[in-house]
Amino acid sequence: MKIISWNVNGIQARKRDKSLDRLIENENPDILCIQEIRTTNVPKLEDYTVCINPWSKYSNYYGTAIYTKICPISIRNGFGDEEFDLEGRVINFEFEEFNLYNVYAPSGTGSEKKYSRKCRFFDEFTNYFKKSKKPVIICGDFNRMAEKIDAKRPELMKNKSGFKIEEQIWFKNILTEYIDAFRYFNNEGNNYTWWKDEELKSENSGIRLDYFLVSKSLEKNLDCSYILEGQREKDHVPIVLKLDLNKK
Repeated sequence: MKIISWNVNGIQARKRDKSLDRLIENENPDILCIQEIRTTNVPKLEDYTVCINPWSKYSNYYGTAIYTKICPISIRNGFGDEEFDLEGRVINFEFEEFNLYNVYAPSGTGSEKKYSRKCRFFDEFTNYFKKSKKPVIICGDFNRMAEKIDAKRPELMKNKSGFKIEEQIWFKNILTEYIDAFRYFNNEGNNYTWWKDEELKSENSGIRLDYFLVSKSLEKNLDCSYILEGQREKDHVPIVLKLDLNKK
């Protein structure tokens, strides 16, 4: 099974510039998790069923979607917090072997109030997915980095949203129970998923903000995980997780 996660910064734009079509043609994922759809009118993709969770107030902001070739057992939009659920930040697909959560976290930048709101989002969402009775896979744009290795210049992130002390503690605690799939296969630096602008992208001066977190009970099923660095049309690039679910 191949799952791809991608913050598209507007899915209609990615359809117009053909990057969405190229991704499907080149990678042929079984499941495609999209963040920041910015619309209620997502394009159809041949052979895929799509579920969307847009921001109900301003549909041209935020929102998530999942395209799938595999029929889920159940679907849930949101995680029980009305404020965040109205922004379309989480979709949960239940499959036979695991629960899949597609998440677009708040950035937390701009003010202490926004950062506190981001922390509340993670606190409540973490409590939610930890109640799963099945193994979980959480993917998406976390808007935070796990370690210093996940930024070209981590010193510039000091005391900023994305790498504050509380966020480092969250990752440290989470990774006692869940696997950072990319780091499971790759411990090298200079691997990023987001760049602020084209100049920094050309210098590969970026940050790894996008993740697959996987329950440790699925460790035996991990096949590989990688970043699609060649697809750099916009600020984020897709990330890939491959599973072999036949291993028992």
